[in-house]
Amino acid sequence: MRILLVQPAPFEDRRLGLENTVWMSEPVGLCSVASMARPHDEVRILDLRVDDSSTLPEVLRTWRPDIVGTTAMTTDAYQALATLKCARSVLPEALTIIGGHHPTLMPQFFRTPFVDVIVKGEGELVFEELLNRWDKEKDKASLVGIQGAEVLHDQRHHDGRKSP
Repeated sequence: MRILLVQPAPFEDRRLGLENTVWMSEPVGLCSVASMARPHDEVRILDLRVDDSSTLPEVLRTWRPDIVGTTAMTTDAYQALATLKCARSVLPEALTIIGGHHPTLMPQFFRTPFVDVIVKGEGELVFEELLNRWDKEKDKASLVGIQGAEVLHDQRHHDGRKSP
């Protein structure tokens, strides 16, 4: 299976925050999640903090991953959603996954038509189980019941409202 993990771009170009100047490092969280892939999986990590934003749709069109995942701190939440919205528009059949601190604390923010799975808590073990089940059945229903994963079916909020 082909898996694309995407580190979202900064909220503002050339923003001078510690995370973009002093602390800029490899996307450790995504590297850790990628380590859970099986030997036969192909995994790419795309870091939109350093790559041009046009890289994402190009990689989606040419490489055609089966799964697109991203992560979000609170400061990355909108960019993470934009990443998965792009993935859904280019590859409607790909499974889209969001994890990280913000989805763990505010999963309701990510209940949209272009997010399939919200991972809450530590994503490594959840990701391994998601891969095994998705590879076997390619059906979101097969993902239900994985501890730490909220599988979105009908894209409705719990109060019955349609997602925006």
